[in-house]
Amino acid sequence: MILVVLRTLATVLALGGCSFSVGAAGPGDASDGPTDTSDGPTDAAPSACKAVEVSAMSAHTCARMENGDVWCWGINGKGEVGIPAQVAACALAIPCNPTPKKLALPSITKLGVAEEHSCAIAGAQTYCWGRNSENQFGDGTGTDTPTPTLIAQRANATQITGGLTFGCSLHGAAVRCSGANTSGEVGDASFTARPMPVTTVPSGTQAIESGYFHACALEGSFLYCWGGNTSGQAGPPAGPSLGSPRIVSGVATVSAVALGYAHTCVALVAGDLRCWGDNASGQLGVGDMLPHSNVITTPLVTGIVEVAAGAQHTCARTPAGTVYCWGERYSSTPAQVTLPLPAISIAAGSYHDCFVLNDGSVHCLGTNSYGQLGQGTHSTATTTTAARVTLCP
Repeated sequence: MILVVLRTLATVLALGGCSFSVGAAGPGDASDGPTDTSDGPTDAAPSACKAVEVSAMSAHTCARMENGDVWCWGINGKGEVGIPAQVAACALAIPCNPTPKKLALPSITKLGVAEEHSCAIAGAQTYCWGRNSENQFGDGTGTDTPTPTLIAQRANATQITGGLTFGCSLHGAAVRCSGANTSGEVGDASFTARPMPVTTVPSGTQAIESGYFHACALEGSFLYCWGGNTSGQAGPPAGPSLGSPRIVSGVATVSAVALGYAHTCVALVAGDLRCWGDNASGQLGVGDMLPHSNVITTPLVTGIVEVAAGAQHTCARTPAGTVYCWGERYSSTPAQVTLPLPAISIAAGSYHDCFVLNDGSVHCLGTNSYGQLGQGTHSTATTTTAARVTLCP
């Protein structure tokens, strides 16, 4: 769903939402954006019309442009698009914004979209908008907001991410989480609501990412996960929720991580994938829909540098910009997604996917009940052909 990229295992990542990548410059990095398959950098000023990062979760999407502008679209029932409602009745009469709108924000360097809220980092400042009833923002107010709000408690964050009822941010090597914590997703060894951020996970953390009710952190060569684990999504075997971070055994040299509703996938430095958790829709990519909640599986695709997880599906990108997806709306076996150009950034929502191509354009496909495809319309139809999203002043 959301993407973060590290330059090396010893470097602090830029942020994302439900996926992060280690070892290459990429989305969330203010200096040079995702790995590009085009002709390389020029002396031109950063463009307001070229995207460098796309981030999605649930039924809304945000894109960050070269110049730091942020555009968002999709479901807006909790203000997660960051502007007052444009369409009063989409699916189930929930407000949505099917036409992308530029948000009133300073130049953004890092972007993170959660289930029903969104956050962005501009230098030392962090802004959030949308659902905050469980204090996902960490400001202690418990108040939803439809427009970007400065969150002093997240100042100096280098990465920010969130799920349904919680949010986490990375400050140096320290992780600070807040929210409802009913599944232990705050990670402080309790199941008690935390209206203000508390420090969790081991020191030396390089990157964090979240699913709907679980989260993971990378520390050196170790991957720690915590929170909901009924399907083994926080690491096999399946069992009760984990209130504290636990090392996921059997994975090492992790380069990218993506968390869905109840599954997790990682790419290793060599490009191989490993997935675990729920597989009822084939989201583990092993060619079946059988339970695999107590083992780590190997999806049927290799050479991956970026992975993104939707609620019950997964997508992955190769260095050449080829994209594969599997699970709900696709099949249990990874299949190539047809795109007009190579992709440089990918994002997965609950039932839709968006891709930044190497010309800076954004294309989306999937369900559009809340305008999450950014086409200015909303429809119950599901599209299998990626359509371009218009993003420009």
